[in-house]
Amino acid sequence: MFEARWIFVQILLSSAYRPAYQLQLPESNLKDSGPLQIIKDRQTQDNDPLHGPSMVTMSVIKNKLRDTGVFDYKDESLTAVQKKEMSKMFDALEIMLTARNRQPSNVQNMFSNLRLVERVVKKQLKEGQISEALAGKFKWDNLYFAPRRPKPYRWDAETKMRVFNLN
Repeated sequence: MFEARWIFVQILLSSAYRPAYQLQLPESNLKDSGPLQIIKDRQTQDNDPLHGPSMVTMSVIKNKLRDTGVFDYKDESLTAVQKKEMSKMFDALEIMLTARNRQPSNVQNMFSNLRLVERVVKKQLKEGQISEALAGKFKWDNLYFAPRRPKPYRWDAETKMRVFNLN
């Protein structure tokens, strides 16, 4: 009896601690069930219309930069040197994005990711890794800024307290 329990526990533990690429997904009838396929399945499950995409990729950011009019990475007027600088800049941005993609999807939004691009451009310009000509092609004024709501209070200097508008 003890031996049967021991064998059952060993079988249970051996199946529970398999690496993810060895586990068969019941909903997946695909031939390849390796780690990349599991990641692809998860990405397609996460790309539902209610919650949006789970991960922000470089292609999404490049397209958003182009759609908002901030920067066109397919511009023909870019020189070979500027294209090389741009590829190095996007490599640095991709490294920052991989760390950012570890955060939950509700933390990430496209506006903050475009601000991340702005920080990378300013940092690399300061370090001399990109030229001012390339940095000048980024039009950060085209980003949408939400208008600030008026404060529902005013500051009373005598009492050093907020006085709320009750109207």
